[in-house]
Amino acid sequence: MDAVYRGLALGGQVRLFVAEATEVVRTVTGHVQTRPTASAALGRVVTMAALMASNLKNTEKVTLIVAGDGPLGKIVADAERLPDGGIGARGILDHPEVDPPPKRAGKLDVARAVGRRGVVQVVRHIDLKASYRGSVPLVSGEIAEDFAHYLSASEQTPSAVGLGVLVETDHTVRAAGGFLLQPVPGVSEDVLRALERSLAAAPPISRMIAAGLSADALARTLVDGEVAWLERAPSVHGDAC
Repeated sequence: MDAVYRGLALGGQVRLFVAEATEVVRTVTGHVQTRPTASAALGRVVTMAALMASNLKNTEKVTLIVAGDGPLGKIVADAERLPDGGIGARGILDHPEVDPPPKRAGKLDVARAVGRRGVVQVVRHIDLKASYRGSVPLVSGEIAEDFAHYLSASEQTPSAVGLGVLVETDHTVRAAGGFLLQPVPGVSEDVLRALERSLAAAPPISRMIAAGLSADALARTLVDGEVAWLERAPSVHGDAC
């Protein structure tokens, strides 16, 4: 079952969010009837929305917009806390039929489909009357790097982001998920260097989820250490916007 986990790692010096999002991405891409590359792009944005929503209160919602100059057009996802404590996530994009040739075997060309010029926007809906909107230029079109850049540049929160969607040859979603790592203020240089090494050595998150790794094992692989979990959002529910 899909879930989003929130915790602390490396002696409390790193905030950690991990999303298992296979079912929600299957649901959203099934409603929109995406081709494989469009599935990967939309699934990454929906997963990022779920990760960011795990830190929201019940009255809050987040909307993510990726508007690149590639053939996919605009991608929109939003997520919110549900009354049962779970997370509801939705998504849609302009051109679900887009599916450029892969960069190499097993590697979909998401950046080509999204484009490398455009903007990433995040709207945080605080309540019915107030919202906060931030935006930055796209930096790669790969989506994870673009949201890491957004969090650092627009919200002054240095972050490492990983997002993955594994699509089978029959176009079905085999696995999907993501992570968000945020060093706390005052983190030591030794911890940052250790984190960089462990992230560089870790397999793609979609592959770890497809292999059946638990959230705890996945997180320990990412940080090469123990994790103190603070919360598990019990489920992630998906739909088209």
